Amino acid sequence: MTYERGEVFLAELPRIGHKPVVIVSARAVNLALADVIAARVTSVERERSLPTYAALDPGDVEGLPLPSYVVCHDLWTLPKGRLVKSLGILPPNRLVDVERGLKAALDLT
Repeated sequence: MTYERGEVFLAELPRIGHKPVVIVSARAVNLALADVIAARVTSVERERSLPTYAALDPGDVEGLPLPSYVVCHDLWTLPKGRLVKSLGILPPNRLVDVERGLKAALDLT
């Protein structure tokens, strides 16, 4: 199975349980390694003062029916075996928002 940047999966996160995540690692990394880098997704609504959240609307990803947020500062290196179920793929405009959030989280200009 190929894993692409922008794919959304239900993943088994250690000590947390099943949560949606977005793969943020590059395709070459995903092909070469047994792990992927992923950002956690939450549907908890609250004031977001940091530019490290990327908003997702219902319908952006088939498997995420609620308004959600990619938490770009909450990154996980996960063995591919922890990716339980594919939920869909981010639309290109949302992937750009995630990349902007990653740049802010990692202080990349």
